[in-house]
Amino acid sequence: MKLLFAFLIFFSPFVQAKVIVEYTYLKAKKPVKKSLRLDELKKAYKIIRRSTFLAPSPETFFNDYLRFKMGVEVGLNTASLVKSPNIDSSIVNPYLRQAFHQELYKALAELKLKKQSKALDKSASRLSQKALERLYAKEPEFNIFFISAFHPVGPSKSQIQEAKNRADKIYARIIKSEKPFVELVALYSDDKSNGVLGINRSQGEIPPPVYSHLKAMKNGSISRPLRIPTGYVIVKLNRKVPFAEANQVAIKANYFNKRRTKIFNSYFDSLKKDFKINFVNKGLVKTL
Repeated sequence: MKLLFAFLIFFSPFVQAKVIVEYTYLKAKKPVKKSLRLDELKKAYKIIRRSTFLAPSPETFFNDYLRFKMGVEVGLNTASLVKSPNIDSSIVNPYLRQAFHQELYKALAELKLKKQSKALDKSASRLSQKALERLYAKEPEFNIFFISAFHPVGPSKSQIQEAKNRADKIYARIIKSEKPFVELVALYSDDKSNGVLGINRSQGEIPPPVYSHLKAMKNGSISRPLRIPTGYVIVKLNRKVPFAEANQVAIKANYFNKRRTKIFNSYFDSLKKDFKINFVNKGLVKTL
């Protein structure tokens, strides 16, 4: 959900791009068919990949982005938020329009999920110490360093294989090296800055395949290359952060966010029934 609020995309009305999907909000006073094009999706996905270690797969990103676009349409046709949906076409600057869409999407979520969010906030604030410990035991924080071998956006099979081969070669070198891992990151990693931040990372800040692997690792150990949506990473587990040092506010926030995200997704997924959706060429998503 957070990823959706990070978009900053430039749309060019003069670019003719391949259409992935067409959608029409049937409950609008004057239903208008709109489309999601490959160039728009590519620009958004490229920004996300560059801005986060936790990049989603192309399919996941497409589904989230389409849901975002449909949410914007509902917001534009919600009288308590926007007096006239025509306001959208009156915004000339594409950056300003995208910022407006983001705020409208958030406003719609807050309007529709206000009661559920308040209830969740209360339940999170009342969590006992034992409950927090149980939650943390299932989803602990880890302090890690990592070496990354990325492939391009929309990689071919050969580019994915090239990234894997490069990661395998790096791994073969580092397990024989006596240099500190920090120096190895500087030597080999595509992401030298994030790779040695040395901060405690929660589940939401680590790709799922990596997080699952970390649970089975011992402090000080180094993983083999692990596949993530952007390529491969070799992770060194500096240490598993004990509960006594964990941020309890963050544990409560994680409890709240996971449950709110579930409600959020459920609501926006329910909007699909109010749309006529025509997938023109969904296969284009694989080219991201």
